[in-house]
Formats: sequence, C-alpha cells, structure tokens
Amino acid sequence: MGDRLNSEYRQNFRNTVTSTMYMMRFVVNYNKLYIIISVLLTIINAAFSIVYTVFPGLIISELVSDITRMNRILLYVCVLIMSPVVSTLLNSSMNKYLTRVRMDLSIKLEVDFYKHLALMDYETLENPDIQTMKGRAAETLEGAVGVTGQLINLLGTVISLAIISGIIITLNPLVVLLIILTIYVNSLITKWINKKQYICGQEVSKNSRKLWGFSYMLENFHFAKELRLFHINDFLVKKVTENHNDTNKIRLNLLQSQNKASILSSIINSIEQLSLY
Repeated sequence: MGDRLNSEYRQNFRNTVTSTMYMMRFVVNYNKLYIIISVLLTIINAAFSIVYTVFPGLIISELVSDITRMNRILLYVCVLIMSPVVSTLLNSSMNKYLTRVRMDLSIKLEVDFYKHLALMDYETLENPDIQTMKGRAAETLEGAVGVTGQLINLLGTVISLAIISGIIITLNPLVVLLIILTIYVNSLITKWINKKQYICGQEVSKNSRKLWGFSYMLENFHFAKELRLFHINDFLVKKVTENHNDTNKIRLNLLQSQNKASILSSIINSIEQLSLY
C-alpha cells in the first residue's frame, strides 16, 4: 500500500514538473523578451530586498564601532532611503510593459487555440475524451502565463534566500537550521490545509451541481407551468436553502481549519523569532 502511494506521488510530481516545463516552453516560444525582462526585474527586486535586510545592520555596526565613519553611514543611509524610490519607479515602468505583453500573449494563445479547434475534423471533435482534453487544454492556456510569472518570482525568492543564508551561516549556522526546521513544519501545515481545501472543493462542487438543477427549474420559464401545476415551488426553494446551508457549513469548517493552521503557524514563527533574539 505504501509503495503504491509513493509511486503515485512520484508520478504526480513528475507530471506536475513536466506540465510546468511545457507551459514555460510554450510562453518562451511565444515571447522570449517577456521572460528575459521578467527574470531581470525579479533579480533586481531580490537585490533590493537584500539591501533592506543588510544595510540597517551595517548602519548599526558603524554606529557602535570604536571608530565612527560618517561617510559610510551617510552612504548606507542614502542607499537605504533611495532604494524604495528607485524600486517603485522601476517596477511601475516595467510592470506596465509586462502587463501589456502578458495581455497580448494571453490573447495570442487563445486565438491560436481556437484556430486549432476550427481545423479539427468533426469526428475527432465530438469524441467525449477529446472534449475533456479540450477543456483541460483551455484551462492550461489560461494559467500558462500566470504559472510562468510565479516560477520567475520563485527564482527571486531562492536568490534572496541563498544570499541571506550565506550571510547568516557566517554568523551562526544554528540559525539556518532553525529556519529550515520552521520552514519544514510550516510546509506540513500548508500541506494539511491544502488537503482540507481540496476535499472542501470537491464537496462544494458536488453541492453546486445539485444547486444548479434546483435553481434552474426555479429560474427557467419552461418550468413555470409545472411549478404552479404541481405546487413544487416550496419544495425546490427548500432544497436550494438546504443546499446553501450545507455548502456554508463546509466552508465554515474549512475556515475553522484555516484559523487553526494560522494560529499554529504564528506560534511556530513566534518561537523562531524568540530563539533568534
């Protein structure tokens, strides 16, 4: 049983990586400049985040040292003050361009997708399996640009983490171990809450299908005669209300689980901060 679950997990992980890389190549083939500028902007933002983290410490070190070098302190302060301004101006100008490119790219992907559908023969198109694959392909195209942006942001986070970890290791390696342990525990909490969200999504989806059937009969003119003839209006309204209440209970249970996870994560982060200081 355990071997089968591990095999399924590895297969799902490989499928996720393969699908992600496919979407990345898809976007790269359509617009390489978008990827290049996004990566450069992410690296620059990572550099700014390091400035915000390191430079206050450098200023404090200069102030408490035996020899106070005002020229260095002024330099550090100027860099610290100007960094948010430069970062905001740079991101504002580049994000406007990237947003425009992202919109054009999404339209181009959608147009090519519909052109491909128009060229498919009818016998293939009416196949139920092809219809399912068509829906999945449409969802993949919608998320391709977004996934690419998230991966590029992840790259920036990894760069920042690597540089800051290198600085911390030179001071105290145990701090890095504590941070890694905190990240691992938080990942377990996130995995637990994601599983809860998945189960909740399945239940809500099931209820939504039921709700659509009841509400469709109440809203659609074609059922008006039957509603009055058989006096089933109250019955359908009751079913709609029960369905909404069941869905709300599921969402409230999920919210309660999320609150528990948030509290636990806050406690762990507080313990981490207390240990660091």
